Amino acid sequence: SRGYVKQGLDKLGIAYEHFYFDNPDEVANLYALSDMYLVSSREEGGPKAVLEAMASGVPLVTTKVGMAGDIIENGVNGLMVEVNDIEGLVDAISELRNNAVLRKNLSQKASRDVSKFDWDKITLQYEGLYSKITEINNATN
Repeated sequence: SRGYVKQGLDKLGIAYEHFYFDNPDEVANLYALSDMYLVSSREEGGPKAVLEAMASGVPLVTTKVGMAGDIIENGVNGLMVEVNDIEGLVDAISELRNNAVLRKNLSQKASRDVSKFDWDKITLQYEGLYSKITEINNATN
């Protein structure tokens, strides 16, 4: 959906297809087919794909954007490089491609770590926060 990417591909004459999925299971099926997932963004609000790849058990290579810096422990539950570090991305992809043990370890650790971002757990944290705020407001009124 990134217009500038599509425009760039059109300008270079590179064929592409862009799909929208109505059913989340369709996206999950695509993750299951992946050997690794690459997030090469320069800016992100999320990216949601970091959590999706981790939850799917797909080894992840990402730039340090959005929440990736807070979630990814480089070499433990994913591989992370600085934004615009093209060589770093290539090295990380090559390392994953050539190291089955690393892929397995990253995948297993990511699958465990991502569970703390489950909506049920996040909701409980917010409920606790709102309860404290309500208590403070009631005490000061």
